[in-house]
Amino acid sequence: MERRKFDRIKKEVITHFEVVESPDEIELADRAKTHDISLGGMLFEANKPMTIGTILKIDFLDAKQKKIKVISRVVRVEEIMIEEKFEIGIAFINLKDEQKERIQEMIEKQ
Repeated sequence: MERRKFDRIKKEVITHFEVVESPDEIELADRAKTHDISLGGMLFEANKPMTIGTILKIDFLDAKQKKIKVISRVVRVEEIMIEEKFEIGIAFINLKDEQKERIQEMIEKQ
């Protein structure tokens, strides 16, 4: 059984994402709302599917309403049949200590 490296909390955060690199060479930039977040990544809802392995640049606001910019990799895609949307699970890549601290502060203020 797979165990998560980081605890996730349910938290809605408006994000902006942009595809940086994709195996199928799609170009996409959009806004999304997260379902949950952890120090390891987040789950958000998107209007279009993405290929696992796609690299995204994601911007969102921290607990002090300051923008955090992170690079991430798509690790899970699941269709939400009723809504015709997709849950996209992403893992953060190479977070700096400052980014980790700001995300941790968001989680603790939940």
